[in-house]
Amino acid sequence: MTAGERDFKEGIAREAARERRARRILGVCAGDGPAVITRAFWLLALRHHPDKAPGDPNAERNFRNIANAYDYLVKGARRGVVLEEADPRPGGGEKAGHGWRYFLWWRDRYGGERTAARPGGEDAAALYEAWYSSPAGAGIDAEEKAVIAKLLGPGRGARLIEVGCGTGHFAGWLAARGYTVFGVDIRLDFLRFAARAAKGAFAAADGAAIPFADGAFDTAAAITALEFAASPSALLREMRRVSSRRILLMMLNPDSRLNWRRRRLGLGAFASANFWTHDEAVRLVKGSIPGAPGDSIRGEVREDFHALLLEFTG
Repeated sequence: MTAGERDFKEGIAREAARERRARRILGVCAGDGPAVITRAFWLLALRHHPDKAPGDPNAERNFRNIANAYDYLVKGARRGVVLEEADPRPGGGEKAGHGWRYFLWWRDRYGGERTAARPGGEDAAALYEAWYSSPAGAGIDAEEKAVIAKLLGPGRGARLIEVGCGTGHFAGWLAARGYTVFGVDIRLDFLRFAARAAKGAFAAADGAAIPFADGAFDTAAAITALEFAASPSALLREMRRVSSRRILLMMLNPDSRLNWRRRRLGLGAFASANFWTHDEAVRLVKGSIPGAPGDSIRGEVREDFHALLLEFTG
């Protein structure tokens, strides 16, 4: 290895360490973008401003540390940024593997004056889909698909509707597994992305009013969509109406560290989302769907999500 190559690698390592340090100070994951970081910064800045803690000798240093971390991550500041050893947030930390390269991609794409704004339209759909290519996203994605494959098995041409299909990420994967897939969502920008990127038929529709006949599908699936429904019970009843055989539900685990951060910061749709533990989800299903099967509910629980498969005999 030449001296230049060694210096380059050492520089990359130093930069990565500073990125991790800045994220620890603000309590954000590497997969969290500018909107998350900005909100975390304001919450901490208000709490640790020297005027709020006149008797705290470390208040000024903590406040400066918070501001420096924000400047480093969002504004792209490099020169003169000092990230001190004192963390203003005891117990702060990052979840290993949360997509540093993905974060850099986000910062570079939406850098400068746009970083405080949440991207919309086609950019939002592309950004959402890009998360699945980050180290964290790829790991969770593989685990979710393994659970879905275990519960549903191969398609063999069976008709499946995904409610809240978003960008068509799972719809396309299910189509590749042999399902005849239909997807519905209320976001037109995500549906346009899905129509280009995934195999299947997609339509704009509310999950509580699915425009298909009773029993039109073998399977109805909601993959991390039930949490964001205006009326989860109405959505479940509608899924039961259009499915002749089974319902698949994939839900975010409220006890997951990643999901806890999202809920705590109240980011976007997470500000009004509903979360259920596995047992709570079973009770929700039984209370929402008349005659919901008892012994025919199968489940899988993982760190970041849990799944239910309801199978109907009649």
